[in-house]
Amino acid sequence: MRVFKNFKALEWLLSIVAISVLGLGMFIPWISAGRILSPIDIVEEIYPPWRDAQKVPLVHNHFVSDAATQYLPYRIIAARSLAEDGYLGWNPLVLGGTAQSANTMALSSDWVTQLHRVFGFWTAWHLGLIGRFLIAGLGMMVFLQSQGCKAWVATVLGVAYMMNTEFVTWIYHQWAVAS
Repeated sequence: MRVFKNFKALEWLLSIVAISVLGLGMFIPWISAGRILSPIDIVEEIYPPWRDAQKVPLVHNHFVSDAATQYLPYRIIAARSLAEDGYLGWNPLVLGGTAQSANTMALSSDWVTQLHRVFGFWTAWHLGLIGRFLIAGLGMMVFLQSQGCKAWVATVLGVAYMMNTEFVTWIYHQWAVAS
């Protein structure tokens, strides 16, 4: 009986490894190429003063502009505030200066924002995105295990949930993946 329990534990451990490897594997092509997982092209192509008014904007997906106009600036402000003050202070972009923690769109109390205490800006940004995908996949696997699913079924469905179209399409809308 003890061997059987160890085999079940091994199955679940392999499931965790499989989901983690697939989740990390999704991002390796971008990170190994030195790319930033943020729609910076939107800023450079659409918004003055960075855009060239003489050319037609070329962006990959203009529907994710919230990431460039809201989440990215909020995270920059939070990272700067954490580095300078050690806490989330004021956002000079809202109402002439208001508490950053009062801005629900900034996700100031989100665990991902706290990564800026330890890591550089883009490293924290990327770890937060990757971490949210892994939490989605592993969380679904744990839920399905609690419902009596076999390890391989929970793994397949955990990966499917982690890579679902909603998360991938809205990757830059932090609240969708965070929830």
